[in-house]
Amino acid sequence: MVRPLPPAAGNVALYELCCPRCGKVPVRRAFTLLELLELERVAERAWSETKSRPQVSLSSPRQR
Repeated sequence: MVRPLPPAAGNVALYELCCPRCGKVPVRRAFTLLELLELERVAERAWSETKSRPQVSLSSPRQR
């Protein structure tokens, strides 16, 4: 989840990532809206690439 922070110098809107359940902030870093949009784009691309990969069988090694 993203929540707004007080404006920084130059009235730049900043946001932080936090857990939607407990509200804890795992990373103490502020993001601009453009940075968040870029992170979302990268995450969507990574998710698409993961979904398009062939499924790998997780069967146990053969016993000799």
